[in-house]
Amino acid sequence: MGASRVKPAAAPAGSPATGRRSSRSLAAVLEFAAERLLDGDSSLDPLPEVLERLVAGTGGRVALALGPGADRQLGVQCGYPDPAAADAPLLAQIRALCALHGGAASHGGAARRGETFQAPLAGTDAELTLTVACAAPLAGQVLCVLALVGGTRTCSSPDVRSALRALATIVAAKMRIGLDADDLAEQASLTQALVDGSPEAIVAVDSSRRISEFNPAAEKLFGWPRQEAIGREMPGLIVPERYRQRFREAMTAYLKRGDQSDFTGPARLRALRADGTEPVIELTTIPMRVAGQVVFCGFMHDLTALETAHAAVAEGEERFRLLAELAPVGIVRTDVAGRCTFVNQQWSAMTGVPAEQARGMTWQETVNPQDIPRIEWERERADADGAVAVDCRLKSPHGRGVWVHVVVRPIVDSAGQRIGSLAALTDVQDRKRAESEQRKAARLLAEQNARLRELDDAKTQFLATVSHELRTPLTSIVSFAELIKSEVPGLDPEAGEYLTIIQRNAERLIRLVSDLLQLNRLEAGAVLLDLTQVQVPAVAEQAVQAASAGAAEQGIRLTLSVREGPDIVADPTRLQQVFDNLISNAVKFSREHGQVQVRAHCDDDEWQVEIEDSGIGIPPGDLGRLFGSFFRASNARSSARPGTGLGLSTAKAITVLHGGSIDVASEVDRGTTFTVHLPIAS
Repeated sequence: MGASRVKPAAAPAGSPATGRRSSRSLAAVLEFAAERLLDGDSSLDPLPEVLERLVAGTGGRVALALGPGADRQLGVQCGYPDPAAADAPLLAQIRALCALHGGAASHGGAARRGETFQAPLAGTDAELTLTVACAAPLAGQVLCVLALVGGTRTCSSPDVRSALRALATIVAAKMRIGLDADDLAEQASLTQALVDGSPEAIVAVDSSRRISEFNPAAEKLFGWPRQEAIGREMPGLIVPERYRQRFREAMTAYLKRGDQSDFTGPARLRALRADGTEPVIELTTIPMRVAGQVVFCGFMHDLTALETAHAAVAEGEERFRLLAELAPVGIVRTDVAGRCTFVNQQWSAMTGVPAEQARGMTWQETVNPQDIPRIEWERERADADGAVAVDCRLKSPHGRGVWVHVVVRPIVDSAGQRIGSLAALTDVQDRKRAESEQRKAARLLAEQNARLRELDDAKTQFLATVSHELRTPLTSIVSFAELIKSEVPGLDPEAGEYLTIIQRNAERLIRLVSDLLQLNRLEAGAVLLDLTQVQVPAVAEQAVQAASAGAAEQGIRLTLSVREGPDIVADPTRLQQVFDNLISNAVKFSREHGQVQVRAHCDDDEWQVEIEDSGIGIPPGDLGRLFGSFFRASNARSSARPGTGLGLSTAKAITVLHGGSIDVASEVDRGTTFTVHLPIAS
C-alpha cells in the first residue's frame, strides 16, 4: 500500500483536563450535527461543517464520510479538510477494515449493528490511527461510514469512537430521509406517468362525487379538458340525464357505505360526451381508500368501435344468409374443424340432407359423393390461396348420379389465420352432358377429317395416274396427226382439216394434263423452287411482253407501270408463270378495245403487283370459290370463253410457296383486279 498523504499529528494532549474538554467538544459536535442534519430537510449541505468541527473537536487530521456509490462500492461523499485527502491507499485501507470487521460493508452492506473499527494508519512512520464507524445497515445496506485519521491517544479513545458511531448514525438517518423522499417522489412520478399514459380513461371521484383525477384518455373519451373536469360532479358531467339519478344513488352507496353491489365486475353503459353524443363504454371500478376515505376510481373503455364492428358483423351475417338463400347454388360454411355451421336450402335440396341435420357434419359427409376420395386428392391441386375446385359425381336423393362442381375456399381472419371454409356446390349436369356431346362430335369430326384426307390422297393419286397415262397416247395422237399431214401424198383438204382439229384438241388435252400434274405437285409440296435474287419489275415486264401479241390481236391495250424497289428471293420462272396466268385471264375476259393495266410497286415490307382489266367482272357469289380447282365463274361459262379452271389455282399455289398471297376485287361488267403480295427477303 502506498504512502498516505495525511501529515503527522501534533503532540498529544494526554492530560485529564484535555480529555474533559474533548468530551465537551464532541458533545457540541453531535449537538450541532443533530440540529443541522435532522431538521427534516433531505439536503447534506451542512455535512462539511460537521466534519470540520469533528476534526477540531478530536484533534484529528482528516475526517471522511463515505457511502455506497453506483457500483455499491464505498466512495467518498464528503471530506475535511479536502476530499482529495482520501487517496487510493487510504480508501483501500478503509474498505479493507470494513470488510474485515463488517462483513459486506465494503460492498455497501454492513454488519448487523453499527460498528467502530480501528487500526494503525498504513504507510506512515508517525503514530497515527485510522478509526472507522459504520452506521447500522438499512435493508442490508450501509448508508454511511465515517473515517477519522488522527493521533493514537486522541482519536482512539472510547469517547471518540462512541461519538464517531453516533455521528455516522445521524448522517445515515439524514441520508435515509433523502432516500425516502426520493422514493416517494419517484413513486408519485411513476404513478402519475402510468395514469397519464394509460390507454384507458381513468376517472377518480372523492366522497362528494367530485372528480379528482381525469387523465388524457378521459379527456379524449369525453371531450372535456382536465382543468374543466377536475372538481365537477362526475354524474352531472359524463352520465346521460336519464341515468343520472340512479347513478348518483349507486355512487353514494359506494362512497358512503362501501356498498359495491352496483359496481361488481365490468359494466356496459351509456356515457355522455361534451358534444352531447352518447358512446357505449365499459366501466370497471377499483376499490380504493385514501387517508381512510373510500375513493371511486373507474377505468373506462370506449366500446363504440366494438359495438359498430359487432353491428357490422351482424349485418354482414344477415346479408350473407340472405344472399346464400337467394343464390342458385348450394352454399355451406364450416368452422376451423370442418363442421358445418350454415347450410342453405339449395345445398340441402341437392344433397338430400336437411339444414338442421347438416349442422355439425363435415361438408363431405353431407354431399355423399360417389368418388369422395377424389375430392381429397384434388387438394393437391389447391391454388396459392388454399382454394380447391373439383368436379365430382354425387349420389342424389333419388339415387341417380349427379355431376356437380365443388369450390372450397378458406375463410381467414384479419391476422391471416384460417377460421373456417366456404364451399359452393353447382349443378353441372347440363355442362357435362354438353361436354360429352362435344367429345362425340369431335370424335366424329376427326373420323370425317381422316376420311376426307384419305379421299383427297386418293384423288391426288388418281389424278397423277390418269394424267401420266393420258400424256403418252395424247402425244402419240399429236405426232401421228402431224406425220399424216406431212407424209401422206394426195390428202384431200377436208381430211387435212380433220387432222388439224384432231391435233389441236389433242394438244389442248396435253396442256390440261400438264396443268393437272403441275397443280397436283404444287399442292402436295413436291415442287422445289429454284430461289435466287429476283427483280419483280423485270419479271412483270417479261410477262407483259409475252402477252402483248395476243392482246393486240384482240384489240386490247396492255400497259405496264412499275417503280423501283428491292429484290426478293424467288423462283423467276414460277413467278413469271403467276403473272402470265393472271395477265392472260385479264386479256381473255376483257371486251374488244378494252384495257389491261399491270402495276408493280413496293409497299413497306412487300411487293404488290396489280393486274386490272375492264372485262366482264366476277359475280359476288363466285369470288369465294374462284381459286378452287376446275372452278369457272358463271358468267365465264355462259360467255363460252375457253379455259380449264386451273390457272388461278396454280397461280395461288405458286404464290403461297413464295410466302405471299393473292387478293381479288371485282364488279360485274366493270372489271376485275388481282393483287399479288410478295414478301421482301430480310
